[in-house]
Amino acid sequence: MHMPQLFNRLRTFLFISLFLLLGPLALAQTPGNKGKSGKVKSEQPVGRRVKSPAVADLNEDQRQRVDRLFFDALREKLAGNTRQSEQHFREIIKLDPANAQARVEVARLLTQNDQAEEALALIGEAIVLQPDNPWHLRVGIDISTQKGRPSKAIEWIARLRQMPGQPTDELGLELAAQQAALRQYDEAIKTLQQLEKQIGVTPEVSEAKRQYWQAQNKPDKATMEIRNLCLAIPMRADLWMYYGQLAFQQGDVKSAQEAFRKAIELEPRNGKAYLAMADVQRVLKNPTEARRLLEEGFFLDEVDQDLQIQIIVSLLSEGSNAGGGGDTASLSAAERLTEEMLRANPESSAAWNVRAEIAFNRNLHEQAVEAYTRCIALDGVGQKYSVWQQYLLSLYKLLRYPTLITEARRAQDLFPNQPIPYYLAGLAAQQMKQNEEAVRHYKTGVSMISGNPELAAQMHSSLGDLYHELKDYARSDESFEKALKVRPDYTLAMNNYAYYLSLRGDKLQQAEELSRRTLELEPGSASYLDTYGWILYRLKRYPEARNYVEKALKASGDGAGSATLHEHLGDILFRLDDTAAALASWKRAREVGGETSEFLPRKISEGQLYE
Repeated sequence: MHMPQLFNRLRTFLFISLFLLLGPLALAQTPGNKGKSGKVKSEQPVGRRVKSPAVADLNEDQRQRVDRLFFDALREKLAGNTRQSEQHFREIIKLDPANAQARVEVARLLTQNDQAEEALALIGEAIVLQPDNPWHLRVGIDISTQKGRPSKAIEWIARLRQMPGQPTDELGLELAAQQAALRQYDEAIKTLQQLEKQIGVTPEVSEAKRQYWQAQNKPDKATMEIRNLCLAIPMRADLWMYYGQLAFQQGDVKSAQEAFRKAIELEPRNGKAYLAMADVQRVLKNPTEARRLLEEGFFLDEVDQDLQIQIIVSLLSEGSNAGGGGDTASLSAAERLTEEMLRANPESSAAWNVRAEIAFNRNLHEQAVEAYTRCIALDGVGQKYSVWQQYLLSLYKLLRYPTLITEARRAQDLFPNQPIPYYLAGLAAQQMKQNEEAVRHYKTGVSMISGNPELAAQMHSSLGDLYHELKDYARSDESFEKALKVRPDYTLAMNNYAYYLSLRGDKLQQAEELSRRTLELEPGSASYLDTYGWILYRLKRYPEARNYVEKALKASGDGAGSATLHEHLGDILFRLDDTAAALASWKRAREVGGETSEFLPRKISEGQLYE
């Protein structure tokens, strides 16, 4: 076989292969589609090639050179070597300036590199060379849309719509979208109205019109488009549901009710329609009817588990404010339906999660822990952080600190970037006087916090407490400073920081300012009054100190006060030379019981002040 014949057969094979891989656009115009004279065959369905009068036909060697470059370019493009591919296509344009397809390919590659202007210029040249080729226009429209050039897209869509065989509905919607991109909403709506005259009312066109009315802040007209759609296609329950939801959002409860009722008539087993109608009844203050609809919808055959859970959650929302006039019957119904769901599917982790949430919200934390444990076991590898967080909180509420630490470590392994498991583990360790372990949990957790100043302040403040216990006073002060930096009005951190400074007799002026600030924010706090009084005592302002500590005693829950308060008052009275009253206060501190200084027994036995 002669080599030219072999090359021609290979070229034919490659053309067929590339056509199957890339579709007709890739072969819209290549030199191989020419006859022997180099002229474009008139029967090509994708448009004929327009030869520049200034360019002579290619000879056989040139044509073969362009063929090889074209296939090399496509091969490099498929391999992801875009720079090499672009170089080959540009070389084709130099050899064959009338080659439109090479320009289109370069334009596509340039678009990937955000070189939109040159890309659009090349597409424009390709369209001039092949004005009746719809594929080039299509690529130009896509690039214009992608790069935010709606005016150019509108120009090319208009040309494409004039060509026979083009999709009327698709191009009409696309033209309207480009007009809307230019904020020409009225023009976009007119385009769609004209389109409806051609193809009739359709969901796609009506939804586009709705969006353009909404963009002009005309919600009534936007909703009316969907109502008209429902009237044009009255047997579609999903359209009535959509109209009902829009009307409900606008506060048109009557229209929403009519729409949802129509949806139920069309699809009597449509659980979502029952759920929507229940929302309407709640707004109309008909809780009994709302509950009936939810319970009736729950048992429909077509209601899946996700929708059942939505129904239960809806009932819970009704019953959640039962103490403040909420519907307790709805809460009971939610509990009953949850048990029904569990009986039908005892291996449903979602159902166990709902049961756990109900128990948690009712402060039945034993039941909540049991249900969360079952949910976690059933979830297997698909663990949910929200479930774990509630589970850990339930353990904390039950004061199960050792278990909480163990389970929090599991949660830390599963969700290493979530701070709450570290925070709760730190709290548990702190309660168990495992201060160094608590520090480790807090330090790790606080490093993960982003956008939650309240939690960050709490963790820094807890670190301040722990470092004080560990007598690492520099780090204690630093932690409190960090807490107050992220949350300047955090009174608990201010109070503890000020109190610890007073115990050390350090930075008393700063302590006095911090403590005074807490009283400005919470003037009736017995604890904060006591702290301020104690700081005044350390500043030797004894009469003022007595005044504030006595205010703290009165502000205590039953007026009895804590052991610390009574001991502080005794110390102050002693400094004011009222030793009898001082001794009485110290004895009262012993009677009350609780945390006191190590010197209290000596103060009582010897009638002297020890510090």
